[in-house]
Amino acid sequence: MADSLDVGPEARGEWPRHGVIQDITSQASAITVPALVIAGGNDRVEPEQVLRDNLLPYLAQAELHVIPRTGHLSPLEAPADLARILQTEVSWSG
Repeated sequence: MADSLDVGPEARGEWPRHGVIQDITSQASAITVPALVIAGGNDRVEPEQVLRDNLLPYLAQAELHVIPRTGHLSPLEAPADLARILQTEVSWSG
């Protein structure tokens, strides 16, 4: 996360312009374990509908959670909401 905050505006803009357009369907289809996908309700980089259309169909066992009023950096913008989702949805075994 520090990397996301420390870069200049040019570098910050490269991911939305170039990184997001890469086809990851074969890699996502290879994931066979349950996946928890968390989106920010106000995310303009990878909006909820983009995830629904372009990621979730390729994950065998995916569950989507949307954190309202949150952008792309949910750990910084809504850490308590993110922690609550993780505590509720992730089964920790030791």
